[in-house]
Amino acid sequence: MKNNTNFKLALLLIVFLLPLKLLAQNIKKDSYFELTGTLNKKDGTEISLKRDYFGDNILVAKDTIRHQQFHFRVPVEQITIIYLVTQENRMIDTHTVILEPGKIKFSLGESDVPVIEGGKYNPLLFAYERDPEFINADKLMKAEGQAPPVPGDTLKQYRLVQHFLKKDSIRTTSQLKIMYGNDAVSAVMAAILLELQPDRQKAMALVNKDALKLGEKSFIIQQARRLNKSQENLISMRLGNMVGQGMYDFSAQTTGKDSIRLSKIVLTHKYTLLQFWASWCVPCREEIPGLKKIYAEYKKKGLEIISFSLDNDHPSWFKASEQEQIRWPNVSDMKAMGSPVVKNYSISSIPANVIIDQQGKVVAANLVGPALAEEMKTLFQ
Repeated sequence: MKNNTNFKLALLLIVFLLPLKLLAQNIKKDSYFELTGTLNKKDGTEISLKRDYFGDNILVAKDTIRHQQFHFRVPVEQITIIYLVTQENRMIDTHTVILEPGKIKFSLGESDVPVIEGGKYNPLLFAYERDPEFINADKLMKAEGQAPPVPGDTLKQYRLVQHFLKKDSIRTTSQLKIMYGNDAVSAVMAAILLELQPDRQKAMALVNKDALKLGEKSFIIQQARRLNKSQENLISMRLGNMVGQGMYDFSAQTTGKDSIRLSKIVLTHKYTLLQFWASWCVPCREEIPGLKKIYAEYKKKGLEIISFSLDNDHPSWFKASEQEQIRWPNVSDMKAMGSPVVKNYSISSIPANVIIDQQGKVVAANLVGPALAEEMKTLFQ
């Protein structure tokens, strides 16, 4: 009798717990996602709904645009991120939408900013696209990009970057509020839409916590894990290319056009952090406040930082450097990704960095946020 009772209790527990994973997304049986949209595309253009477009690339449904209209109606197994994809010749356009129960309308509004109406999660996760400041920054950025060049105007690229940074700041602030909210589904999707940035470790800690509610079979949990794995692999590959190698020496000019040689700085400091960035790189600029804290803590203990810019436009680099108030040597050869410095440090994307000891050996690479702070703490113990 006792064993039979235990078996029934175990069975009841399983039956009770399994629906919790489904109820976490609040999906009713026979729920449908109905998407009606307008896009300025030629009749006959194929439009697809794809899930995990940058991962497994799973086709959910497809339609053909007629009179600039399209329509999808698909059952909702799970609330997840999907992508509207069109291709004309070699031009591919992608727009992000949340697949959820309900009738959703999609169109492109002022300055081609997406307008998504209907549902619960679409208005929440894309609220920033309705922000007047976001729309205005997008309008200004596009107008700046389309304006004909003016002779003697050396700050066009800088202005473009400022509008882009404004847009990104509004988007990031909006998504971070959602990511740190109480709803597991929207939190994980916000983390994915932010590509686990600006702090991948914190983002994955939230994903791991919400995975207990949503289950490992959740599409969004799986997508977040694949995204994290992809970023880990990229970092690991870059680490393998540099750690243990001797430094590549170079000379480059500061914004004030003074020449600085890396080896002279390395020989006179216990550790040198060579940081690769650019005026147009949002994640790079988001790292600067953290670098300032590290510099203040370890400068007197023997740390020097050298920022190497991948800009190729001196006024833009100068203005960004001035804006960020960089307090350490800040150099560039104005050759962007074509720089021999970039090639010899195996830099394929930024932000990137290497830590060089006083003997000229690379001891660590591509650490950001808490990981970089922890490495500095270990090195200066």
